[in-house]
Amino acid sequence: MEQLSLQKIKWGKLLALCCVPAFLLPGWWSWPALILVLGLGLIGWRSKSLRTGLEWPLILLLVSVLIGLWASLDLALSLNRAWSLVAGLVTFYTVNTLFNKQQINQAGTVLVGFGLLAGAIGLIGTDWGRGDLLKLPFIYDYLPHLLKSSFGSGASAEQELNPRVIAGAMAMLVPLGWSMTLLSPGNYRWLRILAALFLTFVLLLTQAPTAIGGLLVASLITFIVSKLWRYKWLLALLTTALIGLITLTGANLLTTLARQLPPPDSEPTLRLILRLEMWLRSFDMLADKPFTGIGLNNFPQSINNFYPAYSLGSEAHAHNILLQTAVDGGLPGLLAFGAVLGGVSLTLRKAWQANQDNKAARALLWGIAIGTLSWLFYGVGESITLAHKPALILWAMWGLAAGLARNSQTVSIQKSTNQKIVKALIIVAVLVMSTLLVIVNLDRLKTNLAIIEGQRAILQNDLAKIAESEAKLREAIRLPNTYISAATLDLMARLEERQGNFSLALDYLGREAGRDANFTSEKYIPAEWSIWRKSKPAEANPLIRLYRQWQIRYPENGLAQGKLALAYAKNCDLSGMSNTLKQNSTRSNSSFLNYLQADANLFQRFCRSDLVGFSR
Repeated sequence: MEQLSLQKIKWGKLLALCCVPAFLLPGWWSWPALILVLGLGLIGWRSKSLRTGLEWPLILLLVSVLIGLWASLDLALSLNRAWSLVAGLVTFYTVNTLFNKQQINQAGTVLVGFGLLAGAIGLIGTDWGRGDLLKLPFIYDYLPHLLKSSFGSGASAEQELNPRVIAGAMAMLVPLGWSMTLLSPGNYRWLRILAALFLTFVLLLTQAPTAIGGLLVASLITFIVSKLWRYKWLLALLTTALIGLITLTGANLLTTLARQLPPPDSEPTLRLILRLEMWLRSFDMLADKPFTGIGLNNFPQSINNFYPAYSLGSEAHAHNILLQTAVDGGLPGLLAFGAVLGGVSLTLRKAWQANQDNKAARALLWGIAIGTLSWLFYGVGESITLAHKPALILWAMWGLAAGLARNSQTVSIQKSTNQKIVKALIIVAVLVMSTLLVIVNLDRLKTNLAIIEGQRAILQNDLAKIAESEAKLREAIRLPNTYISAATLDLMARLEERQGNFSLALDYLGREAGRDANFTSEKYIPAEWSIWRKSKPAEANPLIRLYRQWQIRYPENGLAQGKLALAYAKNCDLSGMSNTLKQNSTRSNSSFLNYLQADANLFQRFCRSDLVGFSR
C-alpha cells in the first residue's frame, strides 16, 4: 500500500488530538471518540507513521490496565483512570510526528504554555491552606479557592487539584521551561524567563518536598551523567559504588535521620508516619493480590473496606508511584511500568544522538530528561501514575522525544537495536513471571482470584455469591504454597458471619488476632516504632488499642466489636471483654455479638498464658 501523504497524516493526527478532552472528561462521548481515534490509528499504522519503537512496552502496559479493570471493585473509579491513559497514548502517538525539526522549538513552547495554564488553574482551584509546612498568610490568604468540583472524574477538587498534584505537574514542566529559556535559541527571551519563573513559583508554593527535592536531584544526576557519558566505565563504577553504599548504610542512615526528626505529633514527622502506614497497607494489598492488584484506582475502596489502618481515613492513593502502580495492576503492572521507562530511556538516548547539531532539539531533550527524572523522584512520596490526568504532560514530552528520535536517518525505527533490546527485556521478564507461576504451582494465583471474588461478594451483599466465594477461598487458603494474611482471615470471618456461621467466623477472627498481635506496631502504628518511641506506650497492649480504634471508626460493624472483645479475652481481661460485648445493644449488626455473649466459654477459650503480654 502506498504511504499516505504527510499532510493528510498530520490532519488525521490533529483530529485525533482534538479527541483528547473527550477522554480526560469521560462520558458517553468518550466511546465515539475512541472509535474515531482507532480508525485514524489504523490508517496511521498501515502507513507506518505511528511506529515509535515503544510498541511492546505499551502493549504490556495496556494488558496490565485490562487486568486492573478486571480486578476492580469499583469499575467507575477504574474507568476514569483508563480513559486518562487513553488520552495519554493518543497524545503520545499524535505528537511524535506532528512536528519536524524546525517546529520542535514551537512544540516545546506550546507545552510550556499548557504548563502555564495548569499552574494558573492550580492557583485558583487549590486549597492552599491544607497542611502547608510554612505558614505564609500574606500569600495563601489571597489565593482564591474557586473550583469546588473536579472535571468530570467523579472525584472532588481536593483530590485532583490539591497542592501535591500541582507539584507533580510543575516538577515535570519546570525543567522544560528553564531548558527552553537558557539553552534554546529564539526570540522573546524575557517572555520565556517570566514563564519559567511562574512555573517555579507555583512549584515552590506547593511546598512539596519530594517535588522540589526531586527536581534538584534530577538536575544534578542529569548534569553528572552528561559530563561523564564519554567515560562509561567510570560512570558504571560510580553508579555501582553508590548503589553498594546505599545498600550497606541505608538502614542505619534512615534510622539516624528518623531520630533527628521532631516527635511523632509534629507536622513533618506526622506526614512521614502517615506515608509509612499507607505503604505498609499497600504491601498488604499487594501480598494478597500479587498477580492482579486491587484494581485500577481502587485504593480508596480497598483501604476503606478491607485494609483498615490506624491513623488513616479514606486515602486516594498509596503516595508512592511504584507501590501505586503495583497495587493498581499487580506485578504485571509493575513490569509494564519498568518496560515503558526502559523504552523511554532508549528513545531519549537515540533522539540525543540523532540531533547533534540542533540546539533547540537538545534543549527540549534536556527538559524532557530532567522532567522525567523529577517525576520519578516526586513519586517517592506521591503518585502520579501513567494513567493519571497530569501524566498527559509526560506522554506529550515522550511523544516529542519519539518524534526527535524518528528524525534519525541512520537506522529505521522498525529495525532499530533499541526496539530489539526492549523486546528482549520484555520477553525475559515475561518468562520470569511465567516461571514464578510454575514454581508456586498456581496456589497464590488461585488465592488471589478467590480474594477478589470474596471482596466483590461482600460489597454486593449477595448471599449466593458470598457462599460461592467463601467455598473457593476456603479451598484456596488450604493450598500448601499459598499466603494467608490477617486481611484474608478477616475476609473469611466476614463471609462466614454474613452466612450466619458465627462459630467459624469466631475461629477466623481468633487466628487473625493472633497474627495481628505479633507485629501490631510494625504493621499498623509506625508512630510507635523504636526510632520515635523513647519509652513504651502507656497501654501495654497495642492490639487492644488498634482494635479499639477500628471499633470507633466502624461502630456499625459487629466484627469490629467482636475483634476488640477477642483482644481483651486474649489479654485475659474479663471486664474489658464484657464491657465491649454489652455495647452491642446500640449496634445495628448485633447478631454476632449476641452469639459471643451467649458463649460461656469464650473467655476460657482465648485467655491463654502464652498469649499474655504479646505486646512489644
